[in-house]
Amino acid sequence: MVRTKKNTALQRENKLNEAIKQENVIDMRSFFDSKQKKEDDYWMAAMVLCIDNISTEQKIRLARKIIRKKAALNFFFDHLHDID
Repeated sequence: MVRTKKNTALQRENKLNEAIKQENVIDMRSFFDSKQKKEDDYWMAAMVLCIDNISTEQKIRLARKIIRKKAALNFFFDHLHDID
């Protein structure tokens, strides 16, 4: 039983690594690595701004989904317009 679970987890990890190698897939694991980062909306805003292979509209949708604090969302929009 344990061996089967280990193999299944390994297969999922391998599938994930293969998917990340594709051009249109973004590795979002760094967003959710630690509890501290999950709770820091400013960190999340900065990470969304750093993603360079998605459009501005996609960045806005992603930010609205993961950023909860209004001040951090305002920070995101202020810096988004400075970058673009």
